[in-house]
Amino acid sequence: YYHGGQAFEKLGDLDGARAFYEKGIEITTRKGDGHTRAEIEAALSLLPI
Repeated sequence: YYHGGQAFEKLGDLDGARAFYEKGIEITTRKGDGHTRAEIEAALSLLPI
């Protein structure tokens, strides 16, 4: 989900990136993958509002 979100960013689709990152956070939380979740949260926090 981290790389997918970055792809949306490169295409200029920030809403798509935001949605992809949020889905990734949801899934990694469910799976207990805190490291990956933290990386995705960091990428999400860098998106312009």
